[in-house]
Amino acid sequence: MEATEIEDRIRIHDLFVRYTTAVDNWDEAALLSCFTDEGVLETPILGGRFGGHEGQREFVRAGRSRAEGAQMRHIFSNLAVQFEGTQAAAQSYFVVYSTKNGETGLSAVGRYRCRLRKIGSEWLFEYRGVSIDGKS
Repeated sequence: MEATEIEDRIRIHDLFVRYTTAVDNWDEAALLSCFTDEGVLETPILGGRFGGHEGQREFVRAGRSRAEGAQMRHIFSNLAVQFEGTQAAAQSYFVVYSTKNGETGLSAVGRYRCRLRKIGSEWLFEYRGVSIDGKS
């Protein structure tokens, strides 16, 4: 593995961390910074396909409203990346825990399937698909 590929893998890992942290905090600016301008987020959790930055803003608004009074923690693992020049496919597993009123429980288990594009030295999501294995 060449140094450039190792650096790209680290940048993609960091992108996944930035995304999960942005969702945990419903941080709109941080979430938008994870996607290309036309990027699509598709998730059954909030029931839809959120395209472009305006769609992603709607995702954050809907998520804030739904999560009122709760703190989520997304944890991802088994990140696998396949490169094709300045594009890549990536997938990982995830679990989400939610804490509300001092009680913590498992909220969802699933998988992320993503298409990424490298712009300059930065990797961004062109598509981020969420599928749920189980939800409590």
